[in-house]
Amino acid sequence: IHALVRDMEGRKMSKSLGNVIDPLEVIEQYGADAFRFALAAFAAQGRDIKLSMERVEGYRNFMNKLWNAARFVLMNLAEATPPRAISTEQGSSLVERWIWSRLTRTVIEVREHLDSYRFNDAAGAIYQFLWHEYCDWFLEWIKPCLYGSSHPQERQRTQGVMLQVLVQILKVLHPFAPFITEEIWQAIPWTEGSIMNSSFPKPMEELLDPQAEVQVQLLQAVVAGIRNLRAEMNLAPGTQVKVVLIPPAELGPPLEQHREMICTLGRVKEQVVDARAPRPAMAVYSISEAVEIHLLLEGLLDLDKEQQRLALEKEQVDRELEAVRAKLANQRFLDKAPPEVVERVRARALEMESKSSKLAEGIRRLEGVQRS
Repeated sequence: IHALVRDMEGRKMSKSLGNVIDPLEVIEQYGADAFRFALAAFAAQGRDIKLSMERVEGYRNFMNKLWNAARFVLMNLAEATPPRAISTEQGSSLVERWIWSRLTRTVIEVREHLDSYRFNDAAGAIYQFLWHEYCDWFLEWIKPCLYGSSHPQERQRTQGVMLQVLVQILKVLHPFAPFITEEIWQAIPWTEGSIMNSSFPKPMEELLDPQAEVQVQLLQAVVAGIRNLRAEMNLAPGTQVKVVLIPPAELGPPLEQHREMICTLGRVKEQVVDARAPRPAMAVYSISEAVEIHLLLEGLLDLDKEQQRLALEKEQVDRELEAVRAKLANQRFLDKAPPEVVERVRARALEMESKSSKLAEGIRRLEGVQRS
């Protein structure tokens, strides 16, 4: 009729094995909402639930993310900001049209998953939208408007959008996490009664905007490319960089139009967009969405020392990886070690392989830098 909750190794819980998980203890440690959301996220049809405390802890972090996002929204609301009707009025910015479109698609997905009893897919859609789209992109994108010298009317419209999207998120999430959503609901101005008495969101398909989604996908890819290059070069988070973007001709105008967004989220102090620009010297580059992203290194790194640092670190990682692989190749270890220990070693091997690959990519990029 329903899935069986097992331990993280997939074993049936029993007193003799000592692997019984007391839900009251989990709730005490991580919270009821995180536990409820975790069980929903694990509940794929036709599969038993392998209950992992690490995953439950991850969903507690998700609840913290929601709480902090709500605090940010409420702290940045003007006292006179009225609740706004959901609309994409003429003159709305790209980020506003994009977030309404993504919210609408999320509501459509969640309703379809709930109607089909795919609770794990519904939970996944909510998680993706709240964490990776609303928090990571939308709230970061609008900060210059909230903090800067924007026109009061533009700032008020942005405040209204971030509040209304948050309200819709709370309604969609409420069946999964009733306690935190109710608490935030009661803190929002102009709400009345309990969130339980509000209607579940219905998709407003007139808010779908595929063009806005395509444009933002381009901008996200460029920002992600800049961030990846920064990470590979081990640049400090606060370091402001210079970049040269060489796009196909048709992608130049949207990159120019939304230069501020790229500079803010990529921590770029100087950006050149030129479809005909030659590849600059002393720069590493990558390609995202057909756009060449060149990050200028002059004045930021000593290339020879950075190559030596990466080579030394890769050598250390490869030695550790070789030792881990030798352990996994030892049949006696696999037969005698507890399953959770073997899994930890396997996870460590994957982590080391990924790190070695990234270091090799960083070395390759530095070797390809034109010195003059």
